[in-house]
Amino acid sequence: MKKQLFILYFNIFLIFLGIG
Repeated sequence: MKKQLFILYFNIFLIFLGIG
């Protein structure tokens, strides 16, 4: 479950990179 949460945050981070 912790790995899933980490992947979720990682995806959000990638989206932020795409926006910026």
